[in-house]
Amino acid sequence: MSTARSLGPSPARTRAISGTAQVLSSSCCFTNRLVYLDDVDPTQLVIEGPGGSTTINLGEEGDLIEIHPAGQALLETAVKGRVLVADLNAHTARAITVQLPPGWTEMTHARSTSDGRLYLAMRDSAVGYLEVSSDGLSWTPVGLPIGEVFGAAARESNGTFYLYGDINSFTIPPWDPPSGAARARRC
Repeated sequence: MSTARSLGPSPARTRAISGTAQVLSSSCCFTNRLVYLDDVDPTQLVIEGPGGSTTINLGEEGDLIEIHPAGQALLETAVKGRVLVADLNAHTARAITVQLPPGWTEMTHARSTSDGRLYLAMRDSAVGYLEVSSDGLSWTPVGLPIGEVFGAAARESNGTFYLYGDINSFTIPPWDPPSGAARARRC
């Protein structure tokens, strides 16, 4: 990890602000940070703040997808199904390969939780769930099954999930869980 004092707008900062970076307002640090991939070495994630800048070694290249407000950056890699989760507070990164259970289909792309796990809405032919995983292999359902929607997505904050579904889709038909099963459903 290298640390350098930022002395004003660098070419990387100017390029980053033009659309390839995200500004994160962190509740843990009460400050803003500019986060972007390094121009010279794209395996380095740069974090610039009022006190200077630092980098996180990602171990491989990735495209910055989003940053959770708690400071977890999600990056997509060139390897199908593998993502990088970078903890902007601890300055660490890890690769996670997402593998769905046999017969299951993802309804959204994987997203990072506030504690660095992944969550994903997925379904089989009868039932859907919002699932959480620390390793991308073992998935644990969150709440009731999902039904009567074409798609589902969620947002998370400190372990609380907001799940929402829609009835607009061009790719998959709606489905119902087995009869008698309790489920979260479209209102």
